[in-house]
Amino acid sequence: ILFFSDANTHYRPDVVRQLVRSFADPAVGGVSGRKAILEHADRAATKGERPAKQETQPAARGTSAERARAEAALKNIEFVVPVAALADPDKVKALTDRLAAAKVPYYTEPVATASGPVTRVRAGPFANRGAADRALEKLKGMGLKPGKVIERS
Repeated sequence: ILFFSDANTHYRPDVVRQLVRSFADPAVGGVSGRKAILEHADRAATKGERPAKQETQPAARGTSAERARAEAALKNIEFVVPVAALADPDKVKALTDRLAAAKVPYYTEPVATASGPVTRVRAGPFANRGAADRALEKLKGMGLKPGKVIERS
């Protein structure tokens, strides 16, 4: 696995772990991160710096919402929606199949409990609360009873 970077790029501490986990799927041949601009080009120019070529969507440049998302990404804050905690592997499979069919990103976590192992199913992670809130509503529309949006760092 090769990891390329620009010199003026800042990464979250777990960036390699986040990118590498995608290779668990044999169909994946390459992975990239999400570009988040922390400073608008006009501000960089007033400081005498030459702004880098920006390839983001025009609506995302320089907005306070994009800045908040970028800062959250650098602080390694993501948002998830608890969907279920199940002891039966067949129920875990049925639920994750439903989530995949609905194109809801999800992950599972094994948890040891006093009554035996349980698998947590969570939707996400999402880069911002808005995306997590939309997923929460989609899950409710699927007839599920998810928990509230929580931060994961």
